[in-house]
Amino acid sequence: AQRHRTTWLKQTELISSRPTLEEFLEAYRRCGKEDSLLTIFDTAIRRHVEAHGDRVRFYGVSTQDGTLVAGIATLEVPEIALEHHITSFLLPEARKTVACTGFLDAWFTDAKTRGSRFLEFDGFWSPGEPSSWKGFSAFKAQYVTNYVRYPKSLWRWIPKRRS
Repeated sequence: AQRHRTTWLKQTELISSRPTLEEFLEAYRRCGKEDSLLTIFDTAIRRHVEAHGDRVRFYGVSTQDGTLVAGIATLEVPEIALEHHITSFLLPEARKTVACTGFLDAWFTDAKTRGSRFLEFDGFWSPGEPSSWKGFSAFKAQYVTNYVRYPKSLWRWIPKRRS
């Protein structure tokens, strides 16, 4: 993780940014997910903002021309010095960059200044789950994480039929 951060700090093609809710969601919609999944996350993020206000924060990584290519939405819970990862995205054009390290660096730095002690990453891969999560879980594991297994939530959604 330290090597990735050093690479992030040396590079000049991407910059750290603090997108608004609308900028974050507009970029999130370009990540290639199913429309139904995008709708679920759009609604969930808006509800978080409505319920928690400025405790919901958005960190992003943009190209030099200001195009948001990666981002993370987080929720601060100051009563227990915790920050929770709500959702994140990485657009295809940023996949071979250190963009994830960029938004994590901004989040970590910001959380530290507020006195948060725990950053909850959410969503680690475990046996039996799709292998597509393995890479991101390995990435998150570099950040000296402690894995706590909770029972899985029961989710069901029916994708909209495209007309």
